[in-house]
Amino acid sequence: MAAGSVRNPRMGSEVTEEWVEHMLTCYERRRDPGAAVEVISYKVNPGAKPGENVASELIKMWVEAKLTKEEEEEEEEEEEENKRNSNQERKKSKKKHKIRKTGTKIKEYNLMMKFNSGSEMDREYTRYINADLNELLIYSDVIQDLNAFQDREAHGRYPVKVPEFIYGVCNGDEYVLVMQDVGVLGYKTQAKEKGLDLTHTLMAAEQLARLHALSHAYHQKHNFLTRFPSFNTDDRLVGFLAEFITVFYDFVVEALGEQEDLSHIIGKLKENREKLFANFKTLASRDTPGHRVICLVHGDAWTNNLMYLDSTHSPQTPEDLFLIDWGLVGWRNAIFDLHQIVYNCTSLSLRQQHLQKILERYHGTFTAATRDLGAPVPNYDLPEFLKEWERTALFGLIQSGIFANSIVLSEKAREGFVKGTPSTGLWSLLAKGFAKVMVPLVMRGWFMNVIIEDTKKKFKPLLDEMKSGNNKLLNSTLVDILREANDRGLLDL
Repeated sequence: MAAGSVRNPRMGSEVTEEWVEHMLTCYERRRDPGAAVEVISYKVNPGAKPGENVASELIKMWVEAKLTKEEEEEEEEEEEENKRNSNQERKKSKKKHKIRKTGTKIKEYNLMMKFNSGSEMDREYTRYINADLNELLIYSDVIQDLNAFQDREAHGRYPVKVPEFIYGVCNGDEYVLVMQDVGVLGYKTQAKEKGLDLTHTLMAAEQLARLHALSHAYHQKHNFLTRFPSFNTDDRLVGFLAEFITVFYDFVVEALGEQEDLSHIIGKLKENREKLFANFKTLASRDTPGHRVICLVHGDAWTNNLMYLDSTHSPQTPEDLFLIDWGLVGWRNAIFDLHQIVYNCTSLSLRQQHLQKILERYHGTFTAATRDLGAPVPNYDLPEFLKEWERTALFGLIQSGIFANSIVLSEKAREGFVKGTPSTGLWSLLAKGFAKVMVPLVMRGWFMNVIIEDTKKKFKPLLDEMKSGNNKLLNSTLVDILREANDRGLLDL
């Protein structure tokens, strides 16, 4: 029996050898109905550093198992039977089914497992916005369907790559997602402190353009939201997230407001706060007229969720890319993913030198793919695309520039994401009922002041970190973002 225990989907029990065998047998039988898995040993380890994965519990698992092919055979045996109304006896053949095991081999599995975590309120919020369900569907069905679609329509020229789906359950209180651990294949993330260089940024832009083009074209021909209705998200979430982001906006204003050389910019942020966030909500809404491409958006495209395979001949040159961690996936404006890649993953100097090249790579890939897939976007040449980029620039500033950088570059923000623990017994039932009532109310704007004050308390270590100036990368990145936004006129309303 292997060492290690973690919470699994079965009501908080330990991962057991029997469950691992069941999970892997389900996986193997998708390819070979006669397969059976018998675990020899397994080990579990944390799948991410504390604070790096805030939405769920991430676990690595290594399994050594015996993979056996089972075949059902029929054997005939004779038995005696008294013939009715006669003393004559005769022999009768009877078929008997027998299971025979063949083709046994030893196989290793390297897996990543994702479990839901947190209190009943945390879990109900995740369920309410379909975050768990949609991420599981990305791995189990969506990307497979999109890739099959581009195989048929474009001869496989535009695949989107995610780790292989192994096993998943999303049913009430039961949630688990098991996928291939591509780290053992040599895939790795780039250091968030350095961000992406031009080559890695261009590959990320191209992969996102494929995702957007594929989902757009698929929707035109097969109606994606009919096939996967859970992605048709409630737009009230936009208002809730906007209010949540105001906390980090205000932290930046407070922390950097004492810098004399920023006084003019901070003054604009204070004076125009309400108008800026009103415009932000309008841009973030899926139903706002003017959005050119509404499609499947990753929603969290930053360095930790981009796993590159670097060339063996040139270590700094990527050969391949997997998109991981789809917990914020949704059906929104395509260009929002690109804003995150640009403003959350690159330096100011790289943007100043190469932004046009990044935008051209994205647009060129997107237009070529939609054309080859038979669903080009009308009147969407490069000048029109660049207008869309500028039109949505305020979203990029607030969501990707201010909010996302405040989170991912901080050493203290993770403290605000520490979740509660589920209750037990009768209290658990009461807490679940309370959560089912409260979460929809919060999404409608009720108790927002209470939520905001609680968020401020949870993330006060981040504010203190900004004020101290000890995290030079965090503060200098935010200063660069604000100056860049001011130079572009984004703060002038």
